[in-house]
Amino acid sequence: MFLPIHTQGTIPCPTCSTPILPSSVNQCPRCLSACADLTSPLPRHLSLYCPECISYLQPPKTYLRADPESKQLLSICLSRVKKPLSSNRLKLVHADFVWTEPHSKRIKLRLRVQGELDRNTIVEQTHVAEFQVVDHLCDSCSRAKPTPTSGSPRSSSASTSPTAAPFFYLEQLILKHRTADRAIRIQETCDGIDFCFSNRSHALKFVDFVSDVVPARDRSDKRLVSHD
Repeated sequence: MFLPIHTQGTIPCPTCSTPILPSSVNQCPRCLSACADLTSPLPRHLSLYCPECISYLQPPKTYLRADPESKQLLSICLSRVKKPLSSNRLKLVHADFVWTEPHSKRIKLRLRVQGELDRNTIVEQTHVAEFQVVDHLCDSCSRAKPTPTSGSPRSSSASTSPTAAPFFYLEQLILKHRTADRAIRIQETCDGIDFCFSNRSHALKFVDFVSDVVPARDRSDKRLVSHD
């Protein structure tokens, strides 16, 4: 018994005449990708940057430290485009940085996204997302900025020993116990080191640690930073 072989008919693409299977769009993927803009819903973003602690805002209120073109910065930027991608049913395939001048205050990401225009038609396009970097102090650095009548809590460590051995020993203990992790700024002075904290309780806790591990004397002072 003869059984005929059923083959699905093709139609020419109306733009380039390439034979394609019939669909709701009736265009080949290449022409469809050229005329359809999947990336139009992706907005231009504003990225807040704290110049004091070199950190970027990750909404809603978290600032994360990140170096230029680092994995941390890439993750922060992608978190800003994640919602527009998911709401428009777009899949992120690849992302990398586009080089920009350091003084341009711009971060550019090259995004390759995929979108389904038809049940059997998947289109892939490239989009460059641009982030404008705006300097804005984070909460910790903002509190640490001196006001006309107050300054930031500061712990100053100085040594009276003729050698640097006690300081090296104290440094190893501080690193081991991570007691300076909450310091927002560490400055070397002519006779010691200044540890600046955003909160007075953090500074007092640091002083207590130093007093417990090495012979030390502490003194609490307040001074007028400036007066108008």
